[in-house]
Amino acid sequence: MGKPLAVVCVSNAPSAVRVGAGADFRSVPLMTSHRSGTDAVLQLECPQANMSISAIDFASYGTPTGVCGLFNYHRCHAPNTRAIVERTCLGYSSCTLSVSASVFGSDPVCGLIVPAGGMWLSVQAQCVAF
Repeated sequence: MGKPLAVVCVSNAPSAVRVGAGADFRSVPLMTSHRSGTDAVLQLECPQANMSISAIDFASYGTPTGVCGLFNYHRCHAPNTRAIVERTCLGYSSCTLSVSASVFGSDPVCGLIVPAGGMWLSVQAQCVAF
């Protein structure tokens, strides 16, 4: 595949955890404020129809922090998140991700530290022209 032409990010994290410089969610086609347990979905989509998702730079279901380009894993993180997102999204121009523990599972630590708002999903991906 060619050199990445676009970086796209989606997150349904509460705005309080989206901190740091470089916040740019203009490429996010859909961002929901729903948390896990409410059948939330995120749509990851390349900005042009002739592009496909070529790499997943970051994916965390749990309590990730940060913004596009500066996401960070937090104490609560489902370790299989990236593999699930890659299996669902790589090679497609868009994909739909259900934000649910039934999809991503959970880190055992999460049961002890998950905030009242629940867990969320943050993803950063690269798109290339095809």
